[in-house]
Amino acid sequence: MEDFLEWMGSPEGAESMDALDYVFNALDGAIVDPVKRRINWPNGESLSINQTVDRMGKDSGLDRQSILSHLIGWLQMEYMPEGLNEKQMELFENQIENWVEKYENDPPPTSGS
Repeated sequence: MEDFLEWMGSPEGAESMDALDYVFNALDGAIVDPVKRRINWPNGESLSINQTVDRMGKDSGLDRQSILSHLIGWLQMEYMPEGLNEKQMELFENQIENWVEKYENDPPPTSGS
């Protein structure tokens, strides 16, 4: 816990928290399509994970890896589709896991899917 608090006070921790706030606020109102592997923005744009990271990085100037990390966290833990029963939710969660798996282990490319 002490190490975490120390990290939070560091420039890296502050940047990560800025990225977390930015990502979660930017995605407010977005809808996820795990079958097509797209994030559908309120303005009508339909973007892949990498396109979303590119857009957020360009708009915010924040580190791509921090953005990607928090975007994956949002997809896995924060985003909740409405109207799904338990079985549908389980399928949705599996689709998300399959979608983000490659991003959890590889550094983000500069652009793409």
